[in-house]
Amino acid sequence: MANLQPKLTVILCTHNRQEFLKKCLASLATQSCAAEHFEVLIVDNASSDSTSEVSADFVNQHSNFRYHMEPKLGLARARNAGLERTNAPLAAFTDDDAIPANDWVERILARFDDLPENIVLLAGEIDPIWESARPDWLTDSLLRPMSAHLGWDTIARPLRGNEWVCEVNCCYRTEVIKRYGGFPEALGRKGELLLSGENYVNDQIFADGYRSFFDPAIRVRHFIPAERITKTWLMRRSFWQGITASVCAKYDHQEGRKAEYWQNVRLPANAEDWRSILDASNTSRSVEEGCELITNIGYMLGIRNMVIGR
Repeated sequence: MANLQPKLTVILCTHNRQEFLKKCLASLATQSCAAEHFEVLIVDNASSDSTSEVSADFVNQHSNFRYHMEPKLGLARARNAGLERTNAPLAAFTDDDAIPANDWVERILARFDDLPENIVLLAGEIDPIWESARPDWLTDSLLRPMSAHLGWDTIARPLRGNEWVCEVNCCYRTEVIKRYGGFPEALGRKGELLLSGENYVNDQIFADGYRSFFDPAIRVRHFIPAERITKTWLMRRSFWQGITASVCAKYDHQEGRKAEYWQNVRLPANAEDWRSILDASNTSRSVEEGCELITNIGYMLGIRNMVIGR
């Protein structure tokens, strides 16, 4: 493997999830694509469990597996550490609690062979693995904040408008993502903090005319823990999505770019609006409306620097 240039590097960032990691690595070790065409770079982001031992087992058994310890905590830092250590034309990302399909790498390579050079980011579909039963109120659109079921289409096509990419199943043209500096580390998730600016760099790339593509046949399965399929978690996640938007706007201003501030932000205006956020017996529709409202609250508080803690 040392004398060959892989076509693609899978950058797998992990933090204290040794049991999940084993399953993900096992799926990457049994890909239908020939091992000489891709490599797996495990980026251990300051883990304190047995991640290094689990990784070593796979590195010793598979010549296209590599390991790097990144001591600075932060998902964006870990991803950038992976980018710094690959020269492959394509850089694919998945999560340590995900299981890529057996043909995942093969389909990514085949799809990029057919894409024009201006399409620099490829996304696939995400199937949830439920730890506990999916509740009736949990609509498909509410799965997206959980990094599951994007559902943009049943056919392969370029992404449009407000459709976005989830990093649990995506692949970049490496030269382009490196040219834009990788993932802004001031915006990335750290530990359990729900601040998440992973799509920020994508917005910068697309602003310059590059495009992204969605192929629902490129699939991974993603574990959804029971604690996330609650209205409380969704509301908390929605609040921090609003905080993320405010941080991204301020980061733009700090970096000398035009800051895109939200306009005409709807906030709770009456008792019914507050009930849509706080009532545990909410219907699916009111849960979605409540998530939207609390996202807006998070944004407004973030813009005014009024948020402390997580």
